[in-house]
Formats: sequence, C-alpha cells, structure tokens
Amino acid sequence: GLDNNRFGLLVATSTEPETLVFLAKKLFRRSVARLPLAGCHFVRQSTFLSENLVIYHREARRRVVFRFAKAEAPIVTRLVDDLRARTGTPTPAAPVATAVPDRRSSAVLTGSSN
Repeated sequence: GLDNNRFGLLVATSTEPETLVFLAKKLFRRSVARLPLAGCHFVRQSTFLSENLVIYHREARRRVVFRFAKAEAPIVTRLVDDLRARTGTPTPAAPVATAVPDRRSSAVLTGSSN
C-alpha cells in the first residue's frame, strides 16, 4: 500500500512477532503499512552504496526492499537473523544463489556475504 522510495521507521514488536510495521512519511503525510511475515524469506543484499534487507514471499510473488547505509551492515545482518528467528525460517548453511521474484529476474545471494 506504499509508494516506492519512502523514508521511515521499521518497527518489530514482541507483541506481534509475525508482523513488521513500516511508518513512512512524505512531506506532510504519514502512512502505516503492516507486513505479515508468515511464509517470507529474509536476505541481506550488499550493493555498492547500500545494504539491503530483502523480504520476499515466493508464492505471493511479493518483494519488499529496505535500504540502509553501507555503514549499517551489522544492523542489517542482525535484522535478518532476528526475522529468521521470529518466523522459524532456517538459516542457509552456505551462500546460495536464489531467484527472487522481480521484474528484472535478478539473483540474490542468501546467507552472509563479505
């Protein structure tokens, strides 16, 4: 329910471990989006200028990307580990290329990189 390229806060509460809440803002408007985590996979994607938290659901073909500054790589790693623990998603043993539903059909590495 949100447009692309929004700044905001990503909130995870202990009362609703299966849901993330994204509080976005644009000029004078604020928006709230709830992201159900059931059936989702979580990946840390390292790019040239940013560290990305990618949340995707294969069956629903839905993908959400949260971009963080490059210096916040440890935070993104902890987020991925926490989200996997909350949902019971297993941690991959080794980095494996996984197809992520995307218009460009790009590949994303799962597991830790660098």
